[in-house]
Parts: sequence; C-alpha cells; structure tokens
Amino acid sequence: MMMENVIQTNDGSQIVYKKFKNGVGYAIYVPPDVNPNTPVFTYVYGSGRKSCWYNGPYDSLIKNGSDSIVIFPSMEWNQDWGKNTMEIVNSVRSEYGIVNNNVSGGGFSYGGDGGYRVVLENLKQQGASNLDPQIVYLIDDYSNMTYKRYNTTLSSDDINYFKENNTIFFTYENKSSPATEAFAKAGLNIIKVKCDNGRHSAIRTDFFKNGIYDYMAGGSLPLEGYTPSRPIVTVDPKTGKQVVTWEEIDISLIATKEKLYNYY
Repeated sequence: MMMENVIQTNDGSQIVYKKFKNGVGYAIYVPPDVNPNTPVFTYVYGSGRKSCWYNGPYDSLIKNGSDSIVIFPSMEWNQDWGKNTMEIVNSVRSEYGIVNNNVSGGGFSYGGDGGYRVVLENLKQQGASNLDPQIVYLIDDYSNMTYKRYNTTLSSDDINYFKENNTIFFTYENKSSPATEAFAKAGLNIIKVKCDNGRHSAIRTDFFKNGIYDYMAGGSLPLEGYTPSRPIVTVDPKTGKQVVTWEEIDISLIATKEKLYNYY
C-alpha cells in the first residue's frame, strides 16, 4: 500500500509522514489544541510494517482525533527503536513546547516490544522517579524481544527502572502467554486483558477503535469487550517455583488513568 505523506483528519488536523535521519521516518498526529501538557503516545507496527497503520490506527485518528500527540516510528528492525523513537519524541517536544515528559507506548504483533523499548528509554532519560507511572501496551505481542526472548529482555536493570516508576503493563491478548507470566513473576505491574474479539488483527483494530490509545490523555477504557485480570504470584512449597494465577478485575475500577493509579 502506498504511503500518503499527508492525511486530513475530521478535527481539522493531519497525519503527516516525515523522514527523520539514518533511514528512520515517522508519521505524526498533533491535536489542534496541542499545549505544553499534551502527552505523547507512540505505536510500533507489526510485520506488515506501514500497512499496519491503516486499519485501525489511521482510521481512528481520522474519525476521532486524539488528545495525545501520536507518533508512529518506522525503521529497520535491527535499529535501536527506543533511542531513535525518543529522539523523535524529543524533537517534537521541542517543536511544540511540550513540558509533559510522560510517554505511553504500544506495539503490535512483531513490533509488540515497541512500547517496552520507548517507555524504558524515556525512563532512563527523564529519571524513573520523576515521572508519573508510565503505561506500556503489548498488543497481541509476538515480538522477538518481549515474547520469544523475554527471559533475556527482563534484565535486572530494566526491571528496576520499571519498578522505580511503577510502570503499568497492559497485555491485550487471547492466549496463554509464558511471557506475560514472566512479567508477573518479575514483580512488575501487569494487567492481562482478554479480548472478546480475539482475532489477531482485530485486537489491534479494536485497540484504536475503542480509544485505548488515548487513555493516558484522560480517555476511558471501554467497559465491554474486555476482561482484565491481575496476577497473584505464589511459591509452590514442594518445588519452590513461582506459580501465577489470575484474578479478574472489575474494569470500572481502572477505567481512567486516575482510577488505575488509585488501584495500584
């Protein structure tokens, strides 16, 4: 699918594709009422690359806009997604006078680790304790980093950054994932969200259609179609191994960012 450089949105704004440097590019949406406190949301596509921006992400922004600046980075898989994306974020902050240093990040399928990398880099640059609890969305994650090689990814240094910040991970999926359990065993704040519409591409499409990408900017989670659960981690007295069970959460208790913070 050919990538358009400028797409008009119904709120009078635009989605604009820009080249950055070293083969890195990005698409960006900026709300018409952007102000110094506007938060940033970043999203990494799946193996379909830029074509994954259309069905769901672009459609939702065209129809509904956002109260967040939304950035879609694009680069080769072997490049540093965290540092490159944060360099884009910092340039956008400078351009629009953004003083809100919060970044929520999401990634879909093969790019599922995108939110992990970007939020972690932001914590390193800004200081984990200087920020509100950040939010990472693993959107039906099948990435090499946070799904296939999660044991290597979950280093003690990374875990400490996330713990110091009280970062909260949402994993939208319809599978039993050992990676999700590993996040829980590491002591991280993770909420597993079972999606009623559990088809792979539908999870991505509904994430945007239901406005979840605007959660950090004051949006609300949909009360139907999703079942969130929190982990209960115990130790088996016979084997000494950690065991994870999941306890359903009343979604109304975490429907807004403020309620989520109070819940934790």
